[in-house]
Amino acid sequence: MNLLIKGLILSICLGFVSEVEGQRLNQDQDFKAAFNEATKSFLFGKYVQAVNLYKECLRVKPQSSAAHFQLSKVYLSAGNLQLAREHAKKAISYEEGNKWYLQSLGDIYQMEEKVDSAILMYEKLLAIDHYNVNVMFGIASLYEKVKKYEKSLEYLNRIDEQIGQSKEVAMTRYRLYEAMNQPEKAIGELKAAAMLSPGEYAINGMIAEYYQRHNNPDSAGLYYSQIFPEYGSDPNVVFSYANFLLETGKTDSAKILLLDVMNDSLVDHITKTGYFYNVLRDEQNFKIATPVIDTVTRALLKNHESDIRALSIYADVFLRLHKYNEAAWALTRITDINPSNYVAIEQLIYSLNILGKTDSVLLFAAKAMKLQPEKPVIYLFTGSAYYQKKDYLNAIRDLNRGLSLTEEKPLKLEFYSLLAECYQETGKYEESELSFKNALLIDKDNTAIKNNYAYYLSLREKYLKQALKMSKTTIEAEPENSTYLDTYAWILFKMGKVSKARKHILKALENGGGENEEILSHSAEIHIKLREYSEAVKYLEKIIAMPDKVQATKAQDRIREINSMLNK
Repeated sequence: MNLLIKGLILSICLGFVSEVEGQRLNQDQDFKAAFNEATKSFLFGKYVQAVNLYKECLRVKPQSSAAHFQLSKVYLSAGNLQLAREHAKKAISYEEGNKWYLQSLGDIYQMEEKVDSAILMYEKLLAIDHYNVNVMFGIASLYEKVKKYEKSLEYLNRIDEQIGQSKEVAMTRYRLYEAMNQPEKAIGELKAAAMLSPGEYAINGMIAEYYQRHNNPDSAGLYYSQIFPEYGSDPNVVFSYANFLLETGKTDSAKILLLDVMNDSLVDHITKTGYFYNVLRDEQNFKIATPVIDTVTRALLKNHESDIRALSIYADVFLRLHKYNEAAWALTRITDINPSNYVAIEQLIYSLNILGKTDSVLLFAAKAMKLQPEKPVIYLFTGSAYYQKKDYLNAIRDLNRGLSLTEEKPLKLEFYSLLAECYQETGKYEESELSFKNALLIDKDNTAIKNNYAYYLSLREKYLKQALKMSKTTIEAEPENSTYLDTYAWILFKMGKVSKARKHILKALENGGGENEEILSHSAEIHIKLREYSEAVKYLEKIIAMPDKVQATKAQDRIREINSMLNK
């Protein structure tokens, strides 16, 4: 080939290579500049700008694991877990062995509560970083969370192999063995933790509580003696020890300790309220504390009279104790301080409803409706209040309004049940029957609803066979319920089966029905039908002695009618 041509070709090729290298150099420079600027924006919290710049990096280098990783971090900081996860996965796909990427994706999965995926990422990370104890402990914790206790123990054993025994691992093993119902191993680990950390008296407290839970008061007392009174300045020690005293019947001693804490101005308010939160959230703890809880709660409020948390605890405690007057007082105080506290208003309405303070229920319900008009339960309360006031039309209006706002079956059951009563009282019998039927479609075994439905059918002398069958299931379920026995007897009476009616009404009387005017009245009518007039008069005289003057007048009139019949 001509040397001149060769030289020309060579110069062209060299020029092309130089141009390509120049472009690559420019790309690298553009990438680096955008990456640095994006990172700076991210550090200063300018997330939108950072995202745009990192995306510019990916336009230059689509397979940049670093850019994907940084984008994942930005999205994670902004709370977008889905995009954070997608970019973390892409970063790993371009650089599988990067432990930081694996750690990040594992953390994201953990935030999303995708435990199995998180474990998988951390196990891949551990395959690269073999001696990372923190990762081992994290995997053990995740296996504990999904109740794979044996797998968790495997990783705890690996930690021991790396660093020897530690308090943290012993405490974790204690929890695992407790969950696995292996008490001897559990207490062994707890004692090991105490030996590994001799200065932490709280662990001795946990040992004492362990023995207390496992009905070993002597061992519990021994360990409590190691922390009380020496560490009695710690309120949590006092709370734990007081609980032990309550369980062992030393109520007065426990009360003194608890009152001392509540009256101590040096103990912060959060610590004091924390005691009550622990008691209220555990039924067993509340049962243990019941003999002193009202006194201790009053002491808390005395020292923090205007504190919403103290008032809320006071209300919760007295609601649990079924002392609704005191609960209502505290809840009223809360609503005075914070009129927009819907939860407190709803609890107040609940308390007032139980107390039968119908006007107060309607007053506070109106306030609740302004705050949250779509809450169906408020209409149930107003419907109940109107029902008690015998204002059935307003009751029906509110109950239907509430019914239209809910799809919750237990709540719909309450609405239908009360609507059935209201429709019965207004003479809308078809609507009443439909409401009873709808209620039983939700709970076909509800004995109270079946009893009421059957009784109202008997009053109308309608579908008596169906009513009797329905009523029979109620006395089979609760054979000593005087109300159900009375209904069954009255249906038999209406069907002309008076002797059988007498048998069941006597059972109703034997099971407490003798204190109920309606049952006594039914008893009298059944005995009158059987011409057992002296027995009938005996029951009517009982009604006369009761407080209801209307029923007493009716009973007196009935006695006069009996005497008139006897004198003919």
